[in-house]
Amino acid sequence: MHESLGVRPGDRVAMLALNCVEYLDLVCLGKLGAVLQNLNWRLTAAELQGIVQDAHAAAVHLRPEFRDVVADLRRLAPSVRQ
Repeated sequence: MHESLGVRPGDRVAMLALNCVEYLDLVCLGKLGAVLQNLNWRLTAAELQGIVQDAHAAAVHLRPEFRDVVADLRRLAPSVRQ
């Protein structure tokens, strides 16, 4: 996954999901020198924008049920890769 997103050491990768097995994959980002940033799935895209921009998240990993929220978030924070 990190190759497709271009995750490098020092990058923050935000995760928008309910509890799921993908968290195990993202926990391993620490071995790459990247940081996992958990996002609250109850927040709107406008609320997530400030959190993602404040942390300078380079990418957002999401579950399919949050695709619409992340599409809105990418319009508000275009520097975020999905």
